[in-house]
Amino acid sequence: MYLARTDPHWGQHEVLAAYEARRAESSAPLVAYQLNWKGENFYTGNRLAIYGAGGGAWGPPLRQYAAGLAASGTHTLFVVTESSRVRSLGGEMPPGSRTEVLTTETDSRQFCLVRVSL
Repeated sequence: MYLARTDPHWGQHEVLAAYEARRAESSAPLVAYQLNWKGENFYTGNRLAIYGAGGGAWGPPLRQYAAGLAASGTHTLFVVTESSRVRSLGGEMPPGSRTEVLTTETDSRQFCLVRVSL
């Protein structure tokens, strides 16, 4: 019983299920921001881009990717990240972008799903 109660908080299943539920209404892409847990790859079939702060070893900067999406007409981006990284995520977005956390601590205390309006 103990493991069943802690499972949502150490895995990403509920957070990525929240994305899947919203994906039906949008073709917005999903990216992982500063994650190295591998759950994001497991639950998505390894079909998401992974970015870190400022690019560096993580690849091109997330801001550059988001700006390219906006320029191509995609104005929504979903991001899975650790709850403690939401503030730094906002700093990685192009100017004028808005972030909205879509999941709660009931879904996961460790991870969250964020919708970014570009």
